[in-house]
Amino acid sequence: MAFFWRHKILSLIIMALVFYWFYNPSGRFGIARQNFVVYNKIPVAFFDLFVKPNGGMAVELDLREKTNVKYWFDNHLPSYKRTDTDLTLLVGTGFDSVAFELDKKMISVLRERRIIIRQMPSGDAVAAYNTMKESGKPVAVLLKVK
Repeated sequence: MAFFWRHKILSLIIMALVFYWFYNPSGRFGIARQNFVVYNKIPVAFFDLFVKPNGGMAVELDLREKTNVKYWFDNHLPSYKRTDTDLTLLVGTGFDSVAFELDKKMISVLRERRIIIRQMPSGDAVAAYNTMKESGKPVAVLLKVK
């Protein structure tokens, strides 16, 4: 105990790390705010985020620049194999306003491949992702952070 009294700054750092690891669970979202999100204990600031069905993470510069169908299938969704349950793709449209939405062509192509689309504010998408992951449902999330 005397160690912590002598090294107060180190003690504060240790307490902050314990809080950080406790509040941000692995495989799920923790802190989620405008311009800052923590997924799988990894902080992501000022970038948009795509979490794949297997839990892998892809950081994107700006989702509005990459909304074509070919880009998303070639880079993120071709590895998803159809199972007895459909994949749900949660689309977070932004924390404050609707800064991003999928275009109609992309939505129709995704629905043809048995992917359920749900567009909602980013805070709600984070909460829905954590709930669906806990219940074991296949889910991916496309999140507008900035």
